[in-house]
Amino acid sequence: MGFKNINQLFFALTLVLFTLISAQAQDEQNIIVNPGFEEGINAWSARKCVISSSSEQVMSGNYSLVISSREKIFGGAQQVITDSLLRKGQGKYIVSACFRTAAGEDTAKISLRLTVNDEYIRYRVEAPVNADGWVCLKDTLNITWDTAPSEADIYLQTKNDMSLDYYVDNIAMIPDSVYGGIEPPPDSGATSPPDDPILPHDYAAMLGPGFDVSWTKHDSHAAEYSEALVIEMKNKGFTHIRLRTNWEDPQKYISVAEPMIKDCIKNGIIPVLAFGGQSLEENVTPENIEAFVNWWRTVADHFKYYSHKVSYNLLIEISGELKNMPDSINSIYEKTVTAIRETNPDRIVILGPRKLSNPFYLHELNIPTQANGYLMWEWHFYASGPSKTNETKLWTTGTPEERKLITDKINAGLDWENETGYPSWVGAWMPGDYTADVKVYTTPEQVIFSSFMVRELNKAGVPWAINAIHHFHGFWEGFDDWYDFRKPVRDVVVDPWKAVLYAEENYGGESKKLAPGAYDKTFLEENNLLNNIKSVMIPLDYKIKTYSGEGFTGTEHIYSETDSSIVDGGDILSLIIEYDSTATAIANKNGNENIIKNYRLYQNYPNPFNPNTRIKFALPKKCDVNLSVYNLLGQKVAVLLNQTMEAGYHEVVFNGGGLSNGVYFYRLESGKFSAVKKLILMK
Repeated sequence: MGFKNINQLFFALTLVLFTLISAQAQDEQNIIVNPGFEEGINAWSARKCVISSSSEQVMSGNYSLVISSREKIFGGAQQVITDSLLRKGQGKYIVSACFRTAAGEDTAKISLRLTVNDEYIRYRVEAPVNADGWVCLKDTLNITWDTAPSEADIYLQTKNDMSLDYYVDNIAMIPDSVYGGIEPPPDSGATSPPDDPILPHDYAAMLGPGFDVSWTKHDSHAAEYSEALVIEMKNKGFTHIRLRTNWEDPQKYISVAEPMIKDCIKNGIIPVLAFGGQSLEENVTPENIEAFVNWWRTVADHFKYYSHKVSYNLLIEISGELKNMPDSINSIYEKTVTAIRETNPDRIVILGPRKLSNPFYLHELNIPTQANGYLMWEWHFYASGPSKTNETKLWTTGTPEERKLITDKINAGLDWENETGYPSWVGAWMPGDYTADVKVYTTPEQVIFSSFMVRELNKAGVPWAINAIHHFHGFWEGFDDWYDFRKPVRDVVVDPWKAVLYAEENYGGESKKLAPGAYDKTFLEENNLLNNIKSVMIPLDYKIKTYSGEGFTGTEHIYSETDSSIVDGGDILSLIIEYDSTATAIANKNGNENIIKNYRLYQNYPNPFNPNTRIKFALPKKCDVNLSVYNLLGQKVAVLLNQTMEAGYHEVVFNGGGLSNGVYFYRLESGKFSAVKKLILMK
């Protein structure tokens, strides 16, 4: 398909792009942020934010102004600014806002004022107010100053007294901030999305852990939906949802999904819109193909001016008659992407393979002619959970062979990523047999399975969604909380490298996540854990040792698996959490020897990182290896490896503590093989 060297092309083009639009940061400065409110400036009413440098601060170096805010303004509430830096030089700034004004307004604007040597430099973006009172502003400012400004003011202004529903969402110098944007209301008169397009690899990095949700799949679930559920998901560490439906009427989906999508964007959850296309899957006729294409044409047209964080997953787990028709699948994707591009030229579209999104069929897919560079792949496995009898998804105790079933599928997805240059996403996996008539997996077993699954997906840099939210939260049956018996699984998938202590039996009450380490009486007292641990979540290869005395003395109890009621919960004065790294290493080695067929460079994890991140790669044979890190100018800033290495999987820890914030690239070279991936340092 002509995309074999897209990694090298991506690396070269990215260096050129970022060299043109950004300046490398040198020395970070501490900034005092003073939110405020001011009226009467040039007869305008305005919300104002002032970012002032400390009087002792000497501003130097090549800096950019990065101002991000996602608070909502009501009446006289103050605007809050976060992540603020003042830097001298020049920058390209995106200014965006969408808000409703008071009656009688005809013009609104954003004003950015920089104070340099007691002189003002002001940049303004103005836009008319439409008949319904909405105004949407979006413009790019090219700003130059010779000396670092001592103060920067940002105003959101209208001529008369304001009544704002939304306000400026982000002012950022590319690439120092990932611009988010907000969705414009339907009657706002907007003519483009409020944010810049998001590249596929950036989008994959943003997705993180998520949930497949049933809010637009079942009428009863839609009726019980509330924004509080979105907020709760975000608070627990989840960052995206797959908003799936089988409703054949696109208008019904739009009307039900739209408030949910707005809630997600506002609260920092990325919504992936997904369609089952059941009629098409079961009966592949020209009429059903046309109906499917028009479904997406209608949905895409409606959401065309929403944030680029909204993406389209075209066809969920292809089954029925269509699963045996790979050529028809490519033809349908081609027609549907073409229809979407009529109104959404640069939005992420996500395509999945046949036979229930089996990754071993990814290689059959074509890249649509109008992918336009904004494409991802979706695949999944264990969508209905593991099995103790089905050999294709077997999981009992996590034997090497059972682990290999998981890693083989992940590697199939990574092979396709490397071949096409586009990232992938696991749209659904289930930690237990939640849909089975007779459920055989205990909570401790689900925790162990989930620990391994998430660690492997995260190491591979593949984002994922769990199937499904209604198995974890009781919203759909009037129970407005997480199920206690699912909390250990919920907690381990968000962070598989920490144990969790619960204040009540059966995983209820307050909880505390802890990394491996020794925790004495003082720590337990300060964190309200002293004699207040009644149940525990213990990930794969972890142990918790509890002691009845201070300083790790007295009666010792050892827990090696998740436990809903520990025996000494009321008598713990110190504890130790241990991780046995050799156990997983040995199991992986035994299960994966001599199976590596290709070179492979994985996405670093975590990403973004501060200051350490892991880089994993695979070698099919003993060979010379060079692994180096480069900045945006193509300059080598670190050599991580330059030696002969044995065949197998290898992992290197990269410490970016001596580097400035920003985007970097790491390249793996061995003989004729070369691969490049991006990593982001955020201190």
